[in-house]
Amino acid sequence: MTALFHLLDRMFPGDKGKGLPRFSRLSVELEAHFPEGLSAVLADIATDSDADEDVNQTLKRLRAINTNLAQTLTETAVDLYFTHPLVTSVLQQGRTTLFPHERTLGSNDYDLLEPVFEHQRGRLS
Repeated sequence: MTALFHLLDRMFPGDKGKGLPRFSRLSVELEAHFPEGLSAVLADIATDSDADEDVNQTLKRLRAINTNLAQTLTETAVDLYFTHPLVTSVLQQGRTTLFPHERTLGSNDYDLLEPVFEHQRGRLS
């Protein structure tokens, strides 16, 4: 597994209980989506870091080396993960489109929003 795949799996570990796959299960062709040289930079970071380093620390280290590369990595990874059919089908509770199909949501406790309404009402006065 490359350093990039390892990082992406740490960023998106999935959740078996909810049916969300880890990033490496998506079978994405990384070279087509991520900039050249990213894997080499991540490999250098991996040799200098602790194996149990928090993923956010790794991203901070990448940002310190190359801000644009870190930004591209983050945006591309989020886009690839949350638009992949394996993930969207879980998030949408199946592949059914929302319109014209109806879904009912559980009852909401709107009392939780009372402070927000009051705050907004105070701003308008």
